[in-house]
Amino acid sequence: MKTIKIVRKTLRDGNIYPVVYNYLNLLPEDILHHNKHNLRHPLAIYNLSLNRVISAFIPILDEIDKINTTLLDVSGKLNCDLSQLPKLQEELLESLLAHIDDCYLILKTIHEPIESNSSSQFVEHWLKEAQHPGYKKFQTGIQIYRNSLAPLVNRIKHQHGRVRSFMIYPRDLTFVAYHKSSGFQFRPYKPRIPGYYIEGIQKDGKIGADPELHPKNTAISLNRDLKYHFVHIYSIGLDLKNALVESMRKLYGKELPLPGKIPTHSNSISKIENLAERLSKRNRSRG
Repeated sequence: MKTIKIVRKTLRDGNIYPVVYNYLNLLPEDILHHNKHNLRHPLAIYNLSLNRVISAFIPILDEIDKINTTLLDVSGKLNCDLSQLPKLQEELLESLLAHIDDCYLILKTIHEPIESNSSSQFVEHWLKEAQHPGYKKFQTGIQIYRNSLAPLVNRIKHQHGRVRSFMIYPRDLTFVAYHKSSGFQFRPYKPRIPGYYIEGIQKDGKIGADPELHPKNTAISLNRDLKYHFVHIYSIGLDLKNALVESMRKLYGKELPLPGKIPTHSNSISKIENLAERLSKRNRSRG
């Protein structure tokens, strides 16, 4: 897997949204067909979609902050309420998969309508039938991430999967962490690892972590998972930008100009900036 460095600066770019935001502001009106497809303007699609995703992160972090400040009782037990996390996690996962679908819709808005022979309502099928020049590029770019996300969402939505939350924490105050590569030992301050798994039927017929989604009875650490998803919002934005640039070139023989500073509402910048800062402070965990 290749490593990509994405840098966004308010002073240079006008905002710290994913890079495609600036390009969507520059799409010429004469190549847009959103009205013919009964869709919103591509920039509006993106703004609504991104706002749903960003908004889904915040209550999860709020719940984790509550958990991290919960005191242990005299027996060393952590009495914290995890009941809100499952539904909040479901919304985050579903909003992320919907965000990918919304990006496909954005590609559709720059292509003329076609007479489709397919009865499918899936936008991917339409793009493929239309031989949209940006479809394959975007699909290839997001494939690894989507393949890690879609099975979770599909199990929840279509196969009665249930999100179950858990918390790992030391009851023994003498708990010592060990850094494998350096051999360094240290005592973390109240290390608490919140996580989740998708419930399923195991080989012995008992309810537990779904064996197809969680091999070897594993689970997912939120400390890692939230960062993983946040980073991929920017990766998806880059893939969509590349697909739009190629589509413009092949469909209309036009080059999208390199965007300069595209300012946006200060409250929107603060929201995503605060989210990034909160995520960066999460405890490191492989989960």
